[in-house]
Amino acid sequence: RLLLQQLAEQAKYLRGKLPGLTELGLLYHDMGRVEALVEDILLASLDACILEGEKTLPRDGAALASLAERKRGDWAAHAERLARLVLEILKHWHALQKRFKGRIDLAQAVALNDIKAQLGNLVYPGFVRETPAQWLKEYPRYLKAIEQRLDKVGAQLQRDRVWSGELAGYWEQYQARLKKHQQEGKRDPNLTLYRWMLEEYRVSLFAQQLGTRLPVSDKLLAKQWALVEP
Repeated sequence: RLLLQQLAEQAKYLRGKLPGLTELGLLYHDMGRVEALVEDILLASLDACILEGEKTLPRDGAALASLAERKRGDWAAHAERLARLVLEILKHWHALQKRFKGRIDLAQAVALNDIKAQLGNLVYPGFVRETPAQWLKEYPRYLKAIEQRLDKVGAQLQRDRVWSGELAGYWEQYQARLKKHQQEGKRDPNLTLYRWMLEEYRVSLFAQQLGTRLPVSDKLLAKQWALVEP
Protein backbone atom coordinates (compact mmCIF):
# COMPACT_ATOMS: atom_id res chain seq x y z
CA ARG A 1 0.00 0.00 0.00
CA LEU A 2 2.96 2.31 0.61
CA LEU A 3 4.14 1.58 -2.94
CA LEU A 4 0.63 2.35 -4.19
CA GLN A 5 0.91 5.77 -2.51
CA GLN A 6 4.42 6.23 -3.90
CA LEU A 7 3.12 5.51 -7.42
CA ALA A 8 -0.09 7.50 -6.91
CA GLU A 9 -0.11 9.15 -10.35
CA GLN A 10 0.36 5.87 -12.22
CA ALA A 11 -2.20 4.19 -9.94
CA LYS A 12 -4.76 6.90 -10.72
CA TYR A 13 -4.20 6.38 -14.45
CA LEU A 14 -4.54 2.57 -14.13
CA ARG A 15 -7.72 2.80 -12.03
CA GLY A 16 -9.43 4.47 -14.97
CA LYS A 17 -7.69 2.69 -17.86
CA LEU A 18 -7.33 -1.00 -16.99
CA PRO A 19 -8.43 -3.12 -19.99
CA GLY A 20 -11.99 -4.46 -19.81
CA LEU A 21 -12.93 -2.29 -16.83
CA THR A 22 -16.67 -2.12 -17.63
CA GLU A 23 -16.88 -5.86 -18.28
CA LEU A 24 -14.88 -6.61 -15.12
CA GLY A 25 -17.43 -4.58 -13.15
CA LEU A 26 -20.37 -6.49 -14.63
CA LEU A 27 -18.82 -9.93 -14.09
CA TYR A 28 -17.69 -9.12 -10.53
CA HIS A 29 -21.01 -7.53 -9.58
CA ASP A 30 -22.26 -10.47 -7.46
CA MET A 31 -19.06 -10.45 -5.37
CA GLY A 32 -18.55 -6.76 -4.78
CA ARG A 33 -17.66 -3.36 -6.20
CA VAL A 34 -15.35 -3.07 -9.20
CA GLU A 35 -13.22 -0.55 -7.26
CA ALA A 36 -12.31 -3.29 -4.76
CA LEU A 37 -11.38 -5.64 -7.62
CA VAL A 38 -9.21 -2.94 -9.22
CA GLU A 39 -7.35 -2.36 -5.93
CA ASP A 40 -6.88 -6.14 -5.68
CA ILE A 41 -5.37 -6.19 -9.20
CA LEU A 42 -3.10 -3.19 -8.50
CA LEU A 43 -1.81 -4.61 -5.20
CA ALA A 44 -1.26 -8.06 -6.72
CA SER A 45 0.66 -6.56 -9.65
CA LEU A 46 2.85 -4.53 -7.24
CA ASP A 47 3.60 -7.75 -5.35
CA ALA A 48 4.58 -9.63 -8.50
CA CYS A 49 6.19 -6.83 -10.52
CA ILE A 50 7.99 -4.71 -7.91
CA LEU A 51 8.44 -6.76 -4.71
CA GLU A 52 9.04 -10.20 -6.26
CA GLY A 53 12.72 -11.08 -6.42
CA GLU A 54 13.86 -8.32 -4.04
CA LYS A 55 16.34 -9.77 -1.55
CA THR A 56 15.47 -7.16 1.07
CA LEU A 57 12.33 -5.07 1.44
CA PRO A 58 12.67 -1.28 1.81
CA ARG A 59 12.87 -0.18 5.46
CA ASP A 60 12.65 3.61 5.06
CA GLY A 61 11.14 6.23 2.78
CA ALA A 62 14.26 6.70 0.67
CA ALA A 63 14.59 2.96 -0.05
CA LEU A 64 10.87 2.76 -0.90
CA ALA A 65 11.12 5.71 -3.30
CA SER A 66 14.24 4.21 -4.90
CA LEU A 67 12.55 0.81 -5.42
CA ALA A 68 9.42 2.43 -6.90
CA GLU A 69 11.53 4.55 -9.25
CA ARG A 70 13.65 1.60 -10.36
CA LYS A 71 10.68 -0.58 -11.33
CA ARG A 72 7.89 1.89 -12.16
CA GLY A 73 8.48 1.46 -15.91
CA ASP A 74 7.35 -2.18 -15.85
CA TRP A 75 4.33 -1.76 -13.61
CA ALA A 76 1.59 -0.48 -15.96
CA ALA A 77 2.13 -3.25 -18.54
CA HIS A 78 2.16 -5.86 -15.76
CA ALA A 79 -1.08 -4.53 -14.21
CA GLU A 80 -2.76 -4.52 -17.65
CA ARG A 81 -1.70 -8.13 -18.31
CA LEU A 82 -3.06 -9.15 -14.93
CA ALA A 83 -6.38 -7.35 -15.61
CA ARG A 84 -6.73 -9.31 -18.88
CA LEU A 85 -6.09 -12.59 -17.05
CA VAL A 86 -8.67 -11.69 -14.37
CA LEU A 87 -11.19 -10.82 -17.10
CA GLU A 88 -10.63 -14.24 -18.72
CA ILE A 89 -11.03 -15.94 -15.32
CA LEU A 90 -14.25 -14.10 -14.50
CA LYS A 91 -15.75 -14.90 -17.93
CA HIS A 92 -15.19 -18.63 -17.29
CA TRP A 93 -16.48 -18.28 -13.72
CA HIS A 94 -19.63 -16.45 -14.87
CA ALA A 95 -20.37 -19.07 -17.55
CA LEU A 96 -20.10 -21.80 -14.90
CA GLN A 97 -22.44 -19.95 -12.52
CA LYS A 98 -25.09 -19.91 -15.28
CA ARG A 99 -24.96 -23.70 -15.46
CA PHE A 100 -26.17 -24.00 -11.87
CA LYS A 101 -29.38 -22.14 -12.60
CA GLY A 102 -32.65 -23.88 -13.40
CA ARG A 103 -33.63 -27.43 -12.50
CA ILE A 104 -30.98 -29.59 -10.88
CA ASP A 105 -30.79 -33.34 -11.41
CA LEU A 106 -30.70 -34.74 -7.85
CA ALA A 107 -28.42 -37.59 -8.97
CA GLN A 108 -25.79 -34.92 -9.71
CA ALA A 109 -26.17 -33.09 -6.39
CA VAL A 110 -22.91 -34.44 -4.87
CA ALA A 111 -20.87 -33.37 -7.91
CA LEU A 112 -22.54 -29.95 -8.11
CA ASN A 113 -22.00 -29.24 -4.42
CA ASP A 114 -18.34 -30.21 -4.76
CA ILE A 115 -17.93 -27.93 -7.80
CA LYS A 116 -19.64 -25.00 -6.06
CA ALA A 117 -17.33 -25.41 -3.06
CA GLN A 118 -14.31 -25.61 -5.36
CA LEU A 119 -15.35 -22.43 -7.20
CA GLY A 120 -15.89 -20.66 -3.87
CA ASN A 121 -12.30 -21.52 -2.89
CA LEU A 122 -10.93 -20.26 -6.20
CA VAL A 123 -12.88 -17.06 -6.90
CA TYR A 124 -13.90 -14.81 -3.99
CA PRO A 125 -13.39 -11.16 -2.95
CA GLY A 126 -9.61 -10.66 -2.71
CA PHE A 127 -8.66 -13.80 -4.68
CA VAL A 128 -6.36 -11.97 -7.12
CA ARG A 129 -3.89 -10.92 -4.47
CA GLU A 130 -4.29 -13.92 -2.20
CA THR A 131 -3.55 -16.45 -4.96
CA PRO A 132 0.17 -16.90 -5.74
CA ALA A 133 0.85 -15.45 -9.21
CA GLN A 134 2.14 -18.74 -10.66
CA TRP A 135 -1.11 -20.50 -9.72
CA LEU A 136 -3.45 -17.66 -10.73
CA LYS A 137 -2.13 -18.15 -14.30
CA GLU A 138 -3.46 -21.71 -14.18
CA TYR A 139 -7.05 -20.65 -13.33
CA PRO A 140 -8.36 -20.71 -16.93
CA ARG A 141 -7.31 -24.39 -17.16
CA TYR A 142 -8.87 -25.21 -13.77
CA LEU A 143 -12.14 -23.62 -14.86
CA LYS A 144 -12.08 -25.41 -18.24
CA ALA A 145 -11.61 -28.68 -16.32
CA ILE A 146 -14.79 -27.88 -14.35
CA GLU A 147 -16.65 -27.25 -17.63
CA GLN A 148 -15.53 -30.62 -18.94
CA ARG A 149 -16.50 -32.31 -15.68
CA LEU A 150 -20.00 -30.85 -15.94
CA ASP A 151 -20.28 -32.05 -19.55
CA LYS A 152 -19.44 -35.63 -18.52
CA VAL A 153 -21.00 -35.90 -15.05
CA GLY A 154 -24.23 -37.59 -16.20
CA ALA A 155 -22.29 -40.42 -17.82
CA GLN A 156 -19.95 -41.11 -14.89
CA LEU A 157 -22.00 -40.45 -11.78
CA GLN A 158 -20.59 -43.29 -9.67
CA ARG A 159 -16.97 -42.45 -10.45
CA ASP A 160 -17.60 -38.74 -9.86
CA ARG A 161 -19.17 -39.51 -6.47
CA VAL A 162 -16.15 -41.58 -5.39
CA TRP A 163 -13.72 -38.86 -6.49
CA SER A 164 -15.79 -36.16 -4.77
CA GLY A 165 -15.54 -38.10 -1.49
CA GLU A 166 -11.79 -38.54 -1.89
CA LEU A 167 -11.28 -34.82 -2.65
CA ALA A 168 -13.45 -33.77 0.31
CA GLY A 169 -11.17 -35.77 2.63
CA TYR A 170 -8.02 -34.14 1.22
CA TRP A 171 -9.54 -30.65 1.46
CA GLU A 172 -10.69 -31.18 5.05
CA GLN A 173 -7.18 -32.30 6.00
CA TYR A 174 -5.69 -29.22 4.29
CA GLN A 175 -8.16 -26.82 5.94
CA ALA A 176 -7.52 -28.20 9.43
CA ARG A 177 -3.73 -27.86 9.02
CA LEU A 178 -4.03 -24.38 7.49
CA LYS A 179 -6.15 -23.22 10.44
CA LYS A 180 -3.59 -24.63 12.89
CA HIS A 181 -0.72 -22.91 11.06
CA GLN A 182 -2.57 -19.59 10.98
CA GLN A 183 -3.16 -19.78 14.74
CA GLU A 184 0.55 -20.50 15.27
CA GLY A 185 1.72 -17.82 12.80
CA LYS A 186 3.35 -20.38 10.48
CA ARG A 187 3.71 -20.02 6.71
CA ASP A 188 4.67 -23.37 5.23
CA PRO A 189 5.42 -23.40 1.46
CA ASN A 190 4.88 -27.18 1.49
CA LEU A 191 1.28 -26.68 2.62
CA THR A 192 0.76 -24.05 -0.09
CA LEU A 193 2.10 -26.44 -2.72
CA TYR A 194 -0.18 -29.19 -1.40
CA ARG A 195 -3.19 -26.90 -1.80
CA TRP A 196 -2.40 -26.30 -5.50
CA MET A 197 -1.49 -29.93 -6.09
CA LEU A 198 -5.10 -30.68 -5.08
CA GLU A 199 -6.28 -28.39 -7.88
CA GLU A 200 -3.97 -30.16 -10.34
CA TYR A 201 -5.23 -33.53 -9.07
CA ARG A 202 -8.77 -32.46 -9.92
CA VAL A 203 -7.67 -31.74 -13.49
CA SER A 204 -6.04 -35.18 -13.71
CA LEU A 205 -9.29 -36.84 -12.57
CA PHE A 206 -11.92 -34.88 -14.47
CA ALA A 207 -10.16 -33.44 -17.56
CA GLN A 208 -6.96 -35.38 -18.08
CA GLN A 209 -6.54 -34.16 -21.66
CA LEU A 210 -5.93 -30.61 -20.39
CA GLY A 211 -2.72 -31.81 -18.72
CA THR A 212 -1.27 -30.89 -15.34
CA ARG A 213 1.45 -28.41 -14.51
CA LEU A 214 3.31 -30.96 -12.42
CA PRO A 215 3.10 -34.75 -11.93
CA VAL A 216 0.25 -35.55 -9.53
CA SER A 217 -1.41 -38.69 -8.13
CA ASP A 218 -2.81 -39.89 -4.80
CA LYS A 219 0.66 -41.28 -3.96
CA LEU A 220 2.39 -37.96 -4.77
CA LEU A 221 -0.21 -36.10 -2.70
CA ALA A 222 0.56 -38.37 0.28
CA LYS A 223 4.30 -37.78 -0.27
CA GLN A 224 3.80 -33.99 -0.33
CA TRP A 225 1.57 -34.13 2.77
CA ALA A 226 4.38 -35.90 4.66
CA LEU A 227 6.57 -32.79 4.05
CA VAL A 228 4.02 -30.39 5.56
CA GLU A 229 4.88 -29.01 8.99
CA PRO A 230 2.69 -30.55 11.75
